[in-house]
Amino acid sequence: MLVKIWHSDAARHDSVFIDMEGVMNPNEIAVMDKAYENYAPFGAWCEKDVYFVTRLKDNAKEELKTQLDLSDSDSDSVLRDALVTLNYTEANQPKSVELRLVS
Repeated sequence: MLVKIWHSDAARHDSVFIDMEGVMNPNEIAVMDKAYENYAPFGAWCEKDVYFVTRLKDNAKEELKTQLDLSDSDSDSVLRDALVTLNYTEANQPKSVELRLVS
């Protein structure tokens, strides 16, 4: 298993990493601590089968698509599992990306 680590100081925004061309490849998983508002790269990653885990900003406006059932085997710390849509604008065109949101 190949593990890539890109570490930066707290003052550097994750957008530097996210916007790097070819930094993520299909079937790889990016884990980012910082909340991020530019959803266009998430849409591009989804199209390329790149997976990621991050926090949403407190003011993110997700639209609920499907509330997924929690099973008895789910940890008590999982409060919500849903498919949501995040809307954004790219090149003056409205776009959206559908993501799984786990709280």
